Amino acid sequence: MASPPTSNGNQRVTNAILSTKLDALINEVQTNRANLNRRIDFLEEKLELQVGEIRGHCSENETNIARLEERQKSTTGILGVLTVILSTIAGVVGSVFK
Repeated sequence: MASPPTSNGNQRVTNAILSTKLDALINEVQTNRANLNRRIDFLEEKLELQVGEIRGHCSENETNIARLEERQKSTTGILGVLTVILSTIAGVVGSVFK
């Protein structure tokens, strides 16, 4: 690592040089912070879009599941009625042809 610039020959750094370097570091940190904030904002927007899309799919799936449950209940009811009717018919046929 190179030695810091000096104002005199005894390797001491002046306050003006330190101040200049500190200002440069502060500017670099502020620039990096601004870049990071822009990236975070972009990622938050992208995440919010994805979350909204997923919520839409969940709502759609919820609706489809509710419809399937209704169809299942209807189908079960119809099968129950058919079972009773066919059992009755089988009973009548069985008693007639004894």
